Amino acid sequence: MKTVPLFAHGVPVRNALFALFALAACGDDSSESGDIPEPRHFSELKIPFNDPAGCLATNAKKHQDSSGITSCRCNSCFEAMQECEAVPGCQEIVACSNRTGCREEFSCYLIPGAQCVQTIDQWGNSSLATAIALEIMACSTKFNCR
Repeated sequence: MKTVPLFAHGVPVRNALFALFALAACGDDSSESGDIPEPRHFSELKIPFNDPAGCLATNAKKHQDSSGITSCRCNSCFEAMQECEAVPGCQEIVACSNRTGCREEFSCYLIPGAQCVQTIDQWGNSSLATAIALEIMACSTKFNCR
């Protein structure tokens, strides 16, 4: 069994979510036996950007943001933004939150009529993508990113 260090390019990973992504998504899933794929070394996971400026540049290409929410998130919630960029589905969940105005799991998913149910269900309501998206929403609220 291979071990996966909690380091990316020599820098310690801040939490287990990013490490779990490396275990779950970086293995060779070409096995037809149905076995869990063997994880690759964590350093093979591409870090999407290394600083808030890179976060801004990456997200400016994708989003028209006149409100400044992306700038606030890249500066105040950098590590969660970095993780979200690397995890499939997270950006779609955050985009739904931005579009609908929901800011946490209750208004986005749990209350009747919540507007991001379909998007969250597409990626899994207990998925890594959803967990990181909720972290961004909480950070956005904490730092008043609007």
